[in-house]
Amino acid sequence: MMKIAAPRDIVANGQFRREAVVSGTDGREEPLFFSVPEEYASWVDTRSGDCFAAAMLYCAMREGEDLAVEAPLSEKFLFHVNNYVIPLLNEFEPKLKKIRLSATGVIRDSFGGKGVGTGFSGGIDSFCTIFDHY
Repeated sequence: MMKIAAPRDIVANGQFRREAVVSGTDGREEPLFFSVPEEYASWVDTRSGDCFAAAMLYCAMREGEDLAVEAPLSEKFLFHVNNYVIPLLNEFEPKLKKIRLSATGVIRDSFGGKGVGTGFSGGIDSFCTIFDHY
């Protein structure tokens, strides 16, 4: 089983960093982190481990290891990943194994953010996101 340890938050050198240690059945432990400039720290939902689970999902499926997050996940995220995303990825790429994502709890309420952050690839999804929000 692949495990993602409880995340911790670090503020240093003008950066807000959210970090968690990922461990696999091979005994390796590696840090995984996301960072933003410190002035955007309030935009980060520090209650959940959703971002870590999303980042490691493909790797866990490739290795055929269930993924356990030692932090709560948002209820909708957990439900949709287990019931739709994993089966869809497996159907699209059969070498990916069907696994189970679990967490220490679920978060049922919304983060309450007032904006949307996204990358921009120049594709239809990127343009649609901008169109929907501007």
